[in-house]
Amino acid sequence: MQRFGVHVSIAGGVDQAPERAQQLGCDTFQIFVSNPRSWASPEITDQQVELFKEEVNNRSLAPVIVHTTYLPNLANPESLAQRKAIEHTKLQYQAAGKLGASYIILHPGSHKKVGLASGISQLSSALREITHEIPDGPMWLLENTAGGGSTIGKTAQELSAIFSACDLGAEKLGVCFDTCHAFASGIDLRNKTSFPRFCRELETGMYPGAVKLIHLNDSLFGLNGGKDRHQHIGLGNIGKTGLRNVLKSKYAHNLPIILETPVNAECDDIANLQAARDLAD
Repeated sequence: MQRFGVHVSIAGGVDQAPERAQQLGCDTFQIFVSNPRSWASPEITDQQVELFKEEVNNRSLAPVIVHTTYLPNLANPESLAQRKAIEHTKLQYQAAGKLGASYIILHPGSHKKVGLASGISQLSSALREITHEIPDGPMWLLENTAGGGSTIGKTAQELSAIFSACDLGAEKLGVCFDTCHAFASGIDLRNKTSFPRFCRELETGMYPGAVKLIHLNDSLFGLNGGKDRHQHIGLGNIGKTGLRNVLKSKYAHNLPIILETPVNAECDDIANLQAARDLAD
């Protein structure tokens, strides 16, 4: 059974998120644990942790998913900048573990024109350090990228190379497949074979079932544009056919589906969730 949810605000405290998720009609949900565009540390009290877990359980919301903030680049070749990124991400990972999150999603980062191999080495070293220091944290999910600039993780081969270099195993490292990012990187999801092919490539380089979660987002821009701009479900360039191809694939069966679609006068989270469920039915 596919469980559908959206990214939910933690304004007023992380313990407010489960109620918001249920009000929107979510089965699962995703949050940040701090301001995503700031280096500020998570500020979550033990009381908030207890309330959060209680609310999640009472409302039968699962899995809980945390997304790391946008500023840290664990693949940064500059040692001081990478150290800052590592220390910040440790706090995110620790907070996710305290909240009982199943997954924490990470953008693999940028090698900043130093080279893919160097970037993968930097990223993998950072993930090993964090995971070994906090062994009871959630599973990392590497999110495929839109392919712009020097970013890492555009292809199944690059994600597999990170998996191999990290040496954390299938229990600690998987993949979050973002439909908008995939389309922007040149994967035409309107073709029924594209998503299964990507998953088979991950099976070869990682392990069967490496995709643990789907970010279901339509794309404002066209195929292979390298631009990460999300659009409402079925109203973008991927369209209903492309998104349905992903949802109906055997590789998406029983996976959590998280929407990161816009909220504006055209459409809101409730309408987008309904549109996604309709495509899956």
